[in-house]
Amino acid sequence: MNETQKFCNIARKRSEENKNAFKILYQSNLYGQTISVLRQEIDTLVRILFLLNQPVSVRTELINQTFEGKKWKIGKTQITDKVMVELADELNG
Repeated sequence: MNETQKFCNIARKRSEENKNAFKILYQSNLYGQTISVLRQEIDTLVRILFLLNQPVSVRTELINQTFEGKKWKIGKTQITDKVMVELADELNG
C-alpha cells in the first residue's frame, strides 16, 4: 500500500469515526460538540479537495509531508488553511 492509499484509508476511517461520534453526541443532546465534529469533517474535505486539485507529484509530496509530521509546503510556500479554503471557494459544483 502506497502513501496515497494510506492517506485515503485514514481519511475514510476518520470520517466513519466522526459519523459515529456525531450520532452519539446528537442523540445525547450535546449539540455544541457536534459542531466540533462537523468542523473536523469540513477540514478533511477541504484538504482532500486541495490535494485533488494538485498535480500528482505535488499531491504525493504533500501526503508524504503529512506522514513525516511536517507542515505542508509547495516549494518554499507554506500551505495554510486560508490557501486551501480559498481554492475550495473557487470550485464550482
